[in-house]
Amino acid sequence: MQVRAYYNNQLIKNKIFLITAVIMALVSGLSMIAVHFATRIYEDKVYAEAAQVLNLSSGTVDGKLREIEDLTFDILSDRTIQSQLSSVTDTMNEYDYFKMKDKLMDRLVELARHQRAIAAIQVNDASGGESQAAITSRYRLDTEAYERKAMEAGGSVVWLPADEPNVLIAARQIRRMSGLSLKNLGVMIVFVDMKRLTGQSLELAEGRFFVMEHAGRVVLASGDGPSEQLAQLPLRERQGYTIMKLNGDAYFITHLISKYQSFTYYNVLPYGSVFLQSKMIKCGLFGLYALLFMLALYFARVAGRAISKPLEQLTAKMKLVQKGNIDSADLFRDENLNMDETGQIHRHFRLMLETINALIRENYAKQLAINESEYKALQAQINPHFLYNTLESINWMAKANRQPDISAMVTALGRLLRGIISRKEPLITIEEEMRFVRNYATIQQIRFGERLQLRIEGDEQLAGCYIPKLTVQPVIENAIQHGLEAMSAPCAITLSFVAGESHMTICVTDNGPGIDEATLAAIREGRVVSKGTGIGLSNIRERIRLMFGDEYGVEIEAGAESGTTVRIRVPYRWEGDHV
Repeated sequence: MQVRAYYNNQLIKNKIFLITAVIMALVSGLSMIAVHFATRIYEDKVYAEAAQVLNLSSGTVDGKLREIEDLTFDILSDRTIQSQLSSVTDTMNEYDYFKMKDKLMDRLVELARHQRAIAAIQVNDASGGESQAAITSRYRLDTEAYERKAMEAGGSVVWLPADEPNVLIAARQIRRMSGLSLKNLGVMIVFVDMKRLTGQSLELAEGRFFVMEHAGRVVLASGDGPSEQLAQLPLRERQGYTIMKLNGDAYFITHLISKYQSFTYYNVLPYGSVFLQSKMIKCGLFGLYALLFMLALYFARVAGRAISKPLEQLTAKMKLVQKGNIDSADLFRDENLNMDETGQIHRHFRLMLETINALIRENYAKQLAINESEYKALQAQINPHFLYNTLESINWMAKANRQPDISAMVTALGRLLRGIISRKEPLITIEEEMRFVRNYATIQQIRFGERLQLRIEGDEQLAGCYIPKLTVQPVIENAIQHGLEAMSAPCAITLSFVAGESHMTICVTDNGPGIDEATLAAIREGRVVSKGTGIGLSNIRERIRLMFGDEYGVEIEAGAESGTTVRIRVPYRWEGDHV
């Protein structure tokens, strides 16, 4: 009774808080405990399956590597190999040495065919010569480190990761076996193609991948995934699993350290796709959650009866509003409101309706303007698509009528327009700007033929540098219009990129008739408008100044009959700098 009296004397907000707190604490606590145990059980099950697959896969790979190790012993103990390497002396002439290498490689190829995973076998004889028998691939690697490791092993096989992806190297010293002299005859280096070694045995489901690591290097990666990061994982146990993020994505990673040569194998499963199956377990818990929810509703209903009656009037008003009656004057006509919490809710609800009415009127006017803007934007999109389709139709007609020049010109024009219209960014790379230039030059080359000679010079490392869009192409266009069209002789236009310490200079030079002082002054003042795209030098100069400052811009030099040079000075901007 005391508890009920205490509850009945609380404010409405306190009653709601107490009920909600008890229900949420009960449901949340039980749900978290149930999900925790269910997830743990499911993770253990996934690990057991992944570990089984990993054991089978690693056992298969270890077995095949042992076969290759046995083959290396057969090779180094082969009579032909022993005989040919024993014949190498410092006084051997080049002809005999060549014949020895030829017989040696033939025998190596014959022996290596027993293992399809062997891509190549290289033998470095005692005199320092190298003989590589390429079975499926030829490798040009510095084998000094591999040779040193093999000599340190004293005849045992040394497995080493190669610089080539998915290639494992088996290095082994070759000693003379005749008379058990054990004289050093050289070093054998076997290049093992791990993809061919595993073959079809490691075909995994989509999103999963198998990784083999040795000496901190990945030697086999089956499937797409961030395999290089696995080689850096700190492992405390020989076998186990962990859940971690690689490149922003969560993965369920099972690892196993092989007893053979300490290879480390990883079976990597995308955490999200694998644990979608956990929904089956969660569905089993749904019944429990539903029961708890029904109990919570029952207790909330019993407790809410004491507080629901004062809110019934407000609920009825909300239903009227839901049907479209939002006139606050009609809903709150001749009504005396109490000063308790329910009265305050009524007052705030009335203020809210008044505010909604004002917003509806305001938003209606805004929506009309938005609809009109969207209609104009959609209408504006019709023109580019119509233009692209028209150009494509012309292109096919030109091809059908065997008019390659028209087809090439229309194709270049379509690419030029698509690049200019589609790219909305103010800055593009020099490589992208060069596409504009080359497409435009293709059109003009067909038009003027040998009269137009365009040469592009510059550092290829600047290709990724960002410049304002349509900086170079309009200058080339002006050079053709004011240089080539004004002369009958061939016009040579040179485009070059000069790298400075803190900026670069883009130079466009032509051998045209030049520009007189009056016209040159008008161009510098922006009083001359381009006849082509409409983008004049003053436009380019102003865009560069606004983006980078007054110290950058466009300079033009010309004489009466000495050609014209336009220099565009811009700072270095690389990817990420302009964002």
